[in-house]
Amino acid sequence: MPTKESDKLLNFVTNLAGDRFLKVEREIGSGFYVLNIGEAERRQAKHDIRCVEDVVIELVRNSRDAGAGQVFIASNKDAAGVRQLTIIDDGVGVASDFHDVIFEPRVTSKIDNLIEDRFGVHGRGMALYSIRSNVDEAKVIASKPNGGTILKLTINTNILRERKDQSTFPVLKVSGDKVCVTSGPHNIWRLLAEISLESPALDIYYGTASEILATLKTQEIGSGDLPKHPLWVEALAVDEAERLSRHSSQLGLKVSLRNCQRILSGEIKALDSIKGLMGQAAKEFRPLKIATKATPGPIDREDLESFAQAISESFRNLGEKYFIKLDGKPRVACTKEKIRIDIPVNCEDSW
Repeated sequence: MPTKESDKLLNFVTNLAGDRFLKVEREIGSGFYVLNIGEAERRQAKHDIRCVEDVVIELVRNSRDAGAGQVFIASNKDAAGVRQLTIIDDGVGVASDFHDVIFEPRVTSKIDNLIEDRFGVHGRGMALYSIRSNVDEAKVIASKPNGGTILKLTINTNILRERKDQSTFPVLKVSGDKVCVTSGPHNIWRLLAEISLESPALDIYYGTASEILATLKTQEIGSGDLPKHPLWVEALAVDEAERLSRHSSQLGLKVSLRNCQRILSGEIKALDSIKGLMGQAAKEFRPLKIATKATPGPIDREDLESFAQAISESFRNLGEKYFIKLDGKPRVACTKEKIRIDIPVNCEDSW
């Protein structure tokens, strides 16, 4: 078809259907589409996956954009530097036929609601693909319509680096009734604090697998806008340590029988959310007292005379070395901007 006729047809279809069809290569079902290459490139993220912290923030953003009200992150790192991450949310879920498809490039559920926040562009269909390309393993453990999704990741931190300090909570600043993050290592804690501040409808919990399991055991329903019955509720409705340990494995949480006994006895307690931790930190926050700047006053004449005398005494060694004598007393004058010292001298030989 000649170029002009092709352009006319393209304009006609665009005017008739809008530009939505231009974004999509094909529809694959269950609300998912494959973007065309041009649209995927247009949604190019501001940064790629460069560290473990990038992985965590992309997965939390996925949960948030899937309508989750709660996100639970279990994390453990072994002596060899391999970190295990399990991300559990109560979002809309992923159909079973798409558990692997969502990791393919340009697959997204966001056609008309591209999101851009402080962490970059979200919705180009590349985050999960980029994550899987950078980690040892990334897979969907389980999912349920309106009941959430569980993802399990294995990351070699010798290859995909992370901040060395993963234990320090960020430093907060309180301004009126607002809290903001001011400093601290850019570790997982800090990123979760920052996204918690930007996502008031989202509660994030972060800890070990045992702590997350203890926390899930106390949860009944999600806190998002959609009516939900999270997939973990029935699985954890047990009061026997052996069954609890077995069911925890099905949720991607490797918790020993002993720790399950400690959970049931109340020895391992449920976690507070990141917002809760920040609220407590904000209550304990005490702003540093700023020293009042002293207003300079006139220097007493006696002090100026003592200063001049000290200069005379200090000058003696210099004068003897270079054959210079004082020709009268040093004169000291003081203004608001400077202190001026005049030292009259008499040289024994010309310089």
